Amino acid sequence: MNKIISILSPENEKTIKYSINGREYPERLTNQAPIHFLLNEIKEGETELDLIFTVKSKSSINTIKKLSEFGYNFKIIEHSVDYNFSLQSIICCLSEIVGKINTSDKIYIDMSGGFRSASILLIAIVRMLKIYNIQAEKIVCAVLNGNTISIENNFNIYNMFDLISGLDEFVNFGSAKELINYFATSNDKQINQLIENIKKISDDLSLCKISFLSEDLNNLYKKLFNYNYTAEKEKSGIINILVEFLKESFKDLKYDNNKLELVSIIDWCLSKNMIQPAVALIIDALPDYLIGKHLFKIDNDKISYETKNEAKRTRHSVESLIILHNYTIYDFNNNKFNADIFKDCQKYLLEFRNGISHANLTCNLSYDKVLKFLKDYMFYIKAIIENKNENFEDLCKDIQYMKNVFRQTNQKEKI
Repeated sequence: MNKIISILSPENEKTIKYSINGREYPERLTNQAPIHFLLNEIKEGETELDLIFTVKSKSSINTIKKLSEFGYNFKIIEHSVDYNFSLQSIICCLSEIVGKINTSDKIYIDMSGGFRSASILLIAIVRMLKIYNIQAEKIVCAVLNGNTISIENNFNIYNMFDLISGLDEFVNFGSAKELINYFATSNDKQINQLIENIKKISDDLSLCKISFLSEDLNNLYKKLFNYNYTAEKEKSGIINILVEFLKESFKDLKYDNNKLELVSIIDWCLSKNMIQPAVALIIDALPDYLIGKHLFKIDNDKISYETKNEAKRTRHSVESLIILHNYTIYDFNNNKFNADIFKDCQKYLLEFRNGISHANLTCNLSYDKVLKFLKDYMFYIKAIIENKNENFEDLCKDIQYMKNVFRQTNQKEKI
């Protein structure tokens, strides 16, 4: 079915003109012109309009009904809404209209009339319909030029909401789906290269491809800060939004030897509540990073043949395996206590990740508790890197909590 959604304005005493297919029609500043335009568009497509949804305006309904005199067949469904924009009234209207639309319907939106906040209701309707995978065919608006009305297509302007949603989706949740859809028809090579980089990072985060994440983030970071803006005004505006928003999102990432620093990448993941990629980076990359920087020490002479062989077989580094096995390690101050904290954290995070990977995480861990544990742990790691004397009381409490949770889980499994 074809359906038009419009919020009607009351009739005005002033009579103006608009044209459809070269023929002039009079109207009194209602929604007659844009609805007539949409009716004509639908008729040219050899389909009839089934329903018009209107937010009721008594003086305008009859004007719209008169359009049937020009050979258009349609039904009108009226909805009453408080012109004082009562929240309850708007919610009821939104619910009623959306409830009468099916996924197979073709929707046309007239943004021309109504009360001052009518556009907010119409945008809410279109965004709600998108959740059900219903995309508006046209979004039009009547523009008054002297005594005549022209009809403008606002679809591309409305699509800017998709760009904003896509940016939010990527920087806060790691998904590039909305941005990929928005730029699907772009012919701009620089934009397409940026989107390809964003897609790689999204894949890395979703699939925990930790060996690629640092490199792909690094490549995008360099492109953003060495970007050449196109001279074409319309594209330049979109690129400005895209690039500047991403630059702001990545501003806390830090460089170390011409590469993004691992700890700042982990912090970035945690700031976006991306727990799984953060855990993967901590388990698979952090031990090598810290031992490579000589922040923890091990006695190489005591590394067993079995550990070295396991490293070859599993493709883990010897350093990461040492953390997980019963080797004694020390921090740079020969402080065994700090090193034991490090080993405990790595061990429980590995147990946590294995439980997720094998879909058998039966322990009573909440999302908030795990996120707090990770943030406290990274506070501890940064204190070691910066050689600060900090009180790790919160982290020790987190570790004790993890121990108790996993101990209780193991006891239940034995029973």
